[in-house]
Amino acid sequence: MKNSLPKIAVYTASIIISSLPFALDMAEADDKVQKYPSSIMGNPHTSKIGKLKILAEKSQQIANEAADVLEGTEQALSALLKGDAKKATEILQGVSGKLDVLLAKYPHMALVPADVSVRVEEFVGDEAEVKKTLDTIDDLFEDGKIQAARELIGELASEMDITTTSIPLALYPSGIRNAVALADVGKTGEAADMLYTLLGSVETTTEIMPLPVLRAEEFLTAASEQEHKQDLSKQAIRDQIMNYTDAAKSQLKLAILLGYGSKEDYRELYQAIDDMKSAVHTAGAEAAWENVKRSVVALKDKLTLSKSNGK
Repeated sequence: MKNSLPKIAVYTASIIISSLPFALDMAEADDKVQKYPSSIMGNPHTSKIGKLKILAEKSQQIANEAADVLEGTEQALSALLKGDAKKATEILQGVSGKLDVLLAKYPHMALVPADVSVRVEEFVGDEAEVKKTLDTIDDLFEDGKIQAARELIGELASEMDITTTSIPLALYPSGIRNAVALADVGKTGEAADMLYTLLGSVETTTEIMPLPVLRAEEFLTAASEQEHKQDLSKQAIRDQIMNYTDAAKSQLKLAILLGYGSKEDYRELYQAIDDMKSAVHTAGAEAAWENVKRSVVALKDKLTLSKSNGK
């Protein structure tokens, strides 16, 4: 049975984003999606591109010195475990200098980002496959096959997990100084324990973003770009905008089916899309597009989950 279910494409190296009326003819929307903007819908390559985009954006938040501090701590610990106190001390003195720079740059920051990674889990099936999988899960529960159902539930994920690792500035400087003092007098074991403690104090926070919503954002961005095209007739532009917006709505419906929020969460964006479609080629078009963008941001903020290691 499982072989008939959609496969999950998982990438680990490192996309971004029912209605009024909710009774939108999604079958018609799906036909349009297949005819026109299928190049970015359900395409694993798009996930990789989106992953690189998010990495680039998040990497701008990383302090180079913080990354050096984290790497230096690990290198010093390795040296201590090999019994090389002299090398560990040299490394830790460099780490201490980097921490001084961080404290001067960010005197009011408790946590300074040192690393970021992105993981994508993608359900590549369509709405029909989601419903089929949900029916299978119901059957498994009825048959008491809880673990088999649990495995299938895990496959109904289509999201990007962005994990940021941050250094706590309140603890790290004094901890490094203590480790240096211990290593200087040959107490390599205690110095290593101090570094283990520091590495354990590092905080990781993961943001979980639904891929269908991020794809819907991509479709809506593409739709907005059609408005000012000079090489197409007004009717051709309108047709392309309708294709992209229908594709976006189809992705939003998929997000709801996968459990990323309720219909009510999406209502504002659906209304903004419908208002925008009515405003194409009118004086109110620009304002309508801005409202769509605001609604997308609001939806992403509402649906993005965060979890921390709690340290």
